[in-house]
Amino acid sequence: MDLRVKREPVLWAEEWLFRLLTVGTMAMLMIGIVLDVQKKFGWFAVVDRATQGVRRCLSVVPDLGRRTVRIARWLLVE
Repeated sequence: MDLRVKREPVLWAEEWLFRLLTVGTMAMLMIGIVLDVQKKFGWFAVVDRATQGVRRCLSVVPDLGRRTVRIARWLLVE
């Protein structure tokens, strides 16, 4: 079938038309989903929820550094 599509310009145009329609339909569905999420939650709330875990993990690092310095000072000085 692939050989026939290459020989016939009408079949080639039809194949590209349906590819374009499929990609366009999927793109419009994705845009609709993104807009629905934005309407329901708002962009900042979605980004905030997505990065909340990362911020929680990074907030431990300075505290861990302070504890390490305290333990080292206790071991070396006292």
